[in-house]
Amino acid sequence: MELNATQKLASYVDALRPIIYIHSFDFQAVDLLISAASKGFTIYEYNEADKYVNFVSKVPKEPAYQLNQFLALLDIRLVAEFK
Repeated sequence: MELNATQKLASYVDALRPIIYIHSFDFQAVDLLISAASKGFTIYEYNEADKYVNFVSKVPKEPAYQLNQFLALLDIRLVAEFK
């Protein structure tokens, strides 16, 4: 059975894959896909231009972490949630 993009992304979320990289220039379509597949999970967004941003409003969050700092903090949050 062939899965559509939303089902495929949802399967990654269900498998508890904490980081999913999607390379696309159609940001609106990707955001709709992520929203449909997230099933109420908290979404953390990082992009090279604005660093850590609010997923819905796209407003940068403070402080502006570098990617390695963002990933380390995200890892700590995810570990804390599953304890």
